[in-house]
Amino acid sequence: MHHIDRNIVRDIKEYGWHVVRVIGEEASPAFAYSVGLYQRFGHPEALIFGLDLDVMHEIINVVGDTVSEGISFISGQSTDTVLHDLSVVFRSVDRSYFDSYLGRALVFYSNDSFPVQQVFWPDPSGKFPWQDGYASELKSLQPLLFA
Repeated sequence: MHHIDRNIVRDIKEYGWHVVRVIGEEASPAFAYSVGLYQRFGHPEALIFGLDLDVMHEIINVVGDTVSEGISFISGQSTDTVLHDLSVVFRSVDRSYFDSYLGRALVFYSNDSFPVQQVFWPDPSGKFPWQDGYASELKSLQPLLFA
């Protein structure tokens, strides 16, 4: 049995969420995700891939700040609330991916009954990974974890 990280508990108490940062490997891009948004605000946790770890951490914090102000993100809708110069799209993550990417959240919640939304960023032409014409060199940076 894993023990809940004290930093996670402390950050949720102080800020409302904790950000887990995972360094990329050859087969998998770097990613970051929140733990606590669902517990504190009833909002899906946020997961993002493929950018600099500090940038992803900041994006998760912007999502958390926005959610803490009472604004919810709806799966499938684009918004410019997170990155003011670019739209992002939130998509619900299929639970079959939780074990691979959300280990510390699984320990915190003791199960997989919490929702998660992946935050997708566009390529330079404004396209998203599931759209025709998305930059092929960026496809490996944002795995499609929605059903």
